[in-house]
Parts: sequence; structure tokens; C-alpha cells
Amino acid sequence: MVKRSGYNAGMRWLGTVLLLLLTGCGWLGQDVAGRAVDYYNYMAGQSPQTAYSSFLSPAYRGQMTAEDLRKYDDTMRGSAVPNTRYPAATTYDVKVVEQDGFAITAVNPELGPMFAAQSPVRWVRAGRQWYLYLGASVEIVTYGEFPAELQVPVWTAEEPEPEPEDGQ
Repeated sequence: MVKRSGYNAGMRWLGTVLLLLLTGCGWLGQDVAGRAVDYYNYMAGQSPQTAYSSFLSPAYRGQMTAEDLRKYDDTMRGSAVPNTRYPAATTYDVKVVEQDGFAITAVNPELGPMFAAQSPVRWVRAGRQWYLYLGASVEIVTYGEFPAELQVPVWTAEEPEPEPEDGQ
């Protein structure tokens, strides 16, 4: 009889934990839907501790001084108190169309007018992270033109379930 050591099971467990930590810390990057949720929630006043400039692409931020970025963040900060009028968006509330490092997202308008006003949003992947693609000349030079074929994802009202017929 071969006695199994716990080494392999322990290594699998450790690998799983490390992968979860790396993903959770953003070292492996965040998918565009998750990044869009962060942005939509920020814009709806759900996460006032976040700096707006963290959503700007490295190319766009690179043309600004630290003082300009601070002023930009101060201007975009709606409130230091989280907004409780709207529910927080989740990844289930975001539709994504993605192609070759570019994406466009739309948030479920049923979350409220604050969310609906922020949609759609264009994104570009730089390194392991997704950033807003504002279409500035520095972004076009650095990342290329935003693909015209990327169409805005559409939210449609879900059809109601058919009611069962009597006697069945």
C-alpha cells in the first residue's frame, strides 16, 4: 500500500489561495465588467473614496501634472458621503462588447437615472487594467482608434413569463 503525503494537496491548496489573492488584489487585472461596475458606482456616488483619475488611461494621465490630477479629482468628487438613493451596480447590471483591447459597456438603466446617464462608456486595456477611453489625441496615438464596429450593448425589457392556462 502506498502512503500518500499531504504535500500535493497542500500545494494545490496553496496555489488556489495565491491565485485568489493575486486576483483579488488586482495583480492579474480586473475584467472590464468589474472595472465598469467600479466606475458606474463611483459616478453614482457609491464610492467617494475612489479617485476619478484612477479610471483615466496611463496615456491620458501622463500628460497631466500631479497638481492637475488633484484638481481633476477634486472637481469630479461629488461628495465625501456615499449616495444611498441608488442601489450599487453589480457585474450582472453591466453588458459588455469587447474587441482587441477595447470595450464598450452599458449599465442597466433600471438602476436609476444616475446610472443611465453614465452609459455607454468606452474602455481601453493598458497592461493588466481597463481604463476609460476618452478619445484624446494622446490615447489615439498610444492605443489606436476606438473600433467603430463596437456597438453599444442594448438593454431590453425582459419578457414576462407566460401564465399557466387553467386546468393544466
